[in-house]
Amino acid sequence: MKNFLIMALMLFCVNNPVLAAKGIPIKDFRLFSDIGMSLEHNNNLLQQATDEVSSFVTVLTPQVTLKRHKRANIYRLTLKPEIGRYFSSSADNYEDLQLSAMADWQLSHLAGLILRGQYQKEHDDRGSTDRLDANKPYQWDEGFVNGLFNYGRANAKLRIETELEHKIKRYEILPLEDKNQTSIAARGFYRLQLKTRLFFEARHTITDYQSATSTQDNDLSNYSIGATWYATRKTTGMAKVGYLTKDFDSSERDNFSGISWEAAVQWIPMSRSLIDISTRSYPFDTTGIGDYLLTKDFSVIWKHRWKQRFSTTLGVHIVNVDYAGNTGSILRTDNTNNPNFSINYNVRKWLSIEMGSRFMQRNSTHDINDFDRMRWLFVLNASF
Repeated sequence: MKNFLIMALMLFCVNNPVLAAKGIPIKDFRLFSDIGMSLEHNNNLLQQATDEVSSFVTVLTPQVTLKRHKRANIYRLTLKPEIGRYFSSSADNYEDLQLSAMADWQLSHLAGLILRGQYQKEHDDRGSTDRLDANKPYQWDEGFVNGLFNYGRANAKLRIETELEHKIKRYEILPLEDKNQTSIAARGFYRLQLKTRLFFEARHTITDYQSATSTQDNDLSNYSIGATWYATRKTTGMAKVGYLTKDFDSSERDNFSGISWEAAVQWIPMSRSLIDISTRSYPFDTTGIGDYLLTKDFSVIWKHRWKQRFSTTLGVHIVNVDYAGNTGSILRTDNTNNPNFSINYNVRKWLSIEMGSRFMQRNSTHDINDFDRMRWLFVLNASF
């Protein structure tokens, strides 16, 4: 019944684009909606080196959002289901759900508070982790709350932020992966020039696995210095480098300490082109092999609008994962390349068609984990 009501609302909005673009008034709020429908062919669904399984899949992604602007305060509530159906592998069918809320209060001319909350019912695709796969995707639920307090005007010489977040994740049939995570952070910004700010960030995260047999409980501390800039109308960016430690409660696991970094730059070389570049180095919790995953990634995306309604997107995402610490007899490093290309045509202001491909190639020192995968997509988006 819930899916039927959402679909009915989407169809109403698609047939009333003018009303949908302005939103449907509901007391002090406005209701907006959009929907995505895609048909995809995946030639290696399980990401395997041999015995590849291929299938077509349809994915439906309706979304409804309630918004309210009251003076300088903003409120938003979003519901986004995602329903996937595989033609040749019904075991991989899924019904995900995301419910998120946000409230942004301007407490005074100097202070602001942003509260966020989210609930997710999601899944791990088979072959997407280094754990042994079951005969269907692993289902999990996750909820988090986040609070961000800032003090100081946006253009002030000095500005501070403090952030607190708590996250809970629970698997349906994998209790060893259940965990609670609490993170606290503080940042100080110094305006060096009108459009350039230096900052210092300190973050501490406590991860508590719920299984009594787990040895993955750990404390992560990261101290970074960086800068944000808006040099011209053509270039904006953020870059930071820091020292990070990941200390496990159990002596059975090796700790990590070393350099971390993160950078993101957006460049607009001409009015119709946009280039996004990002990179990061960070240790993640393992899902099977090793004590932790030391991950380095780099991505570049180029979007260009050739005509008023016609645009293309070309990108590549490169990931290096080192399975670090005690890996037993398995010495494993993965290098993954993800080039992609898509063509987008705006039929109307509220309706677009996308066609594209997503290629993925993983080369591993553990040969059994090598694979290639090609996905072809046709996507219909109605956005309001």
